[in-house]
Amino acid sequence: MGRNTADRQKGGRPSSSAGTALSGCKQQSQIHDSKSQSTKKSVQGLDKKHKRATRLESLSNRLIRRDAIECFANNCEKIWEDWTSLLRKTTLPPNITSSDTRVVAAFRAVDSVISENQSACVLRWLAYVRLMALFHSLRHVVRAERENEETYRGRGDRDISAVINIYENAQRSSDRRGSRGVILKHRRIGKRVESLAGPSPLFLLIYSDEAEAVIRDFKRTNNRTLALVATKILQTHPTQFVRFCTRLAEEAERAIRSNRSASMEDIWNIARRKDNR
Repeated sequence: MGRNTADRQKGGRPSSSAGTALSGCKQQSQIHDSKSQSTKKSVQGLDKKHKRATRLESLSNRLIRRDAIECFANNCEKIWEDWTSLLRKTTLPPNITSSDTRVVAAFRAVDSVISENQSACVLRWLAYVRLMALFHSLRHVVRAERENEETYRGRGDRDISAVINIYENAQRSSDRRGSRGVILKHRRIGKRVESLAGPSPLFLLIYSDEAEAVIRDFKRTNNRTLALVATKILQTHPTQFVRFCTRLAEEAERAIRSNRSASMEDIWNIARRKDNR
């Protein structure tokens, strides 16, 4: 009888100890496969990070001038008169309404530079910065008008849509009539230029002409990548230089809002004194 029992165990199901051993082997195999997949994902993740870092480095080298600071010093004075003239034409006074004729005039002033093929790249970029400044300012204006029930807008109409309508009407009343698609493209480009400008519009002077193609190539370089490149470029320049660019732009805008002299010499001296404190 003992022999029969042994035979049944031998020819039937595996004993419990054998089943436990097989189950352990299976678990170890699954753990090994899981670790292999985890390792593979980690390697792939590192590879993607390396490729992203390489691309950011390559883009930075393309966008930035090799003699960036020297170029800034040599060209700032040349562009200053055009830029401060644009500032005067596009700086809106406080408590302005969205229907004020000065709003239309400001949009036209920006368009005249953006649409002019002979304009230098830097001057066009500065015009895009001013375009975005107009959008930001007017967005607050139309929001206040909506909240105070000073204007009627259809249900679901956004504040930014109202600003785009004002821009579109400004173009219709000028000889530079553009489609809504062109207007939206101008805004998209403006956002990208604003990203490269960082803390100061004058920081745009350090970029090469090749940056123009990158700014307009939405497919190959998305907004997030361009923003990362701008941050990287900003970090590679001396803090004192970046701070001075910022101070220079702030003092110029402050002078124009106060109807003071905005000559290059006056603003330069004010910015330098404050920067040295």
